[in-house]
Amino acid sequence: EKARAAEAARQAAAEEARQAAAEKERQEAAERARIEAEARALKAREIEQARQEEARRAADQAREAEEAQRAAAVRAAAQAKAAVEAQVAAGNAALGRGDFDAAVGAFNAALQADAQHAGAAAGLAEARVQQLVGKGRGLLANGDKAGATHAFQEALGIVPDHPAAKQALSEVK
Repeated sequence: EKARAAEAARQAAAEEARQAAAEKERQEAAERARIEAEARALKAREIEQARQEEARRAADQAREAEEAQRAAAVRAAAQAKAAVEAQVAAGNAALGRGDFDAAVGAFNAALQADAQHAGAAAGLAEARVQQLVGKGRGLLANGDKAGATHAFQEALGIVPDHPAAKQALSEVK
């Protein structure tokens, strides 16, 4: 009976050892699964962080490109404004030296680029009036009072109170 009891104890110890080994194996498998899950989660976080960083870089690049486009537009507008001002200055210089055809050309060029430029519009009106007054004076010198009257009236149609055009028209009558 002792032998049976010893065998039963040995079998019980062996079973207990097997269960302990199986429990240890389950614990080790659970630990490996936990570590693998943490590794997957870490990898997923790294991937998400990399995606977010790439999105930030793309947004930064888009902002930089937009800023560069705005700066280029500002430079282009400044250059266009400078070109208009140069044409107006050329028109004023031509007016000053009595070259009314050149003045008309310069002011027209300025108005092509900026139709709202008040200085160019006023300069063009003055140049056209001066052209017409000059034409009228030439016609009057040649005895063409009707042609001169028409030229002076056309000048006054551009600038109704222009002193030179009014004076020239009064000379015809």
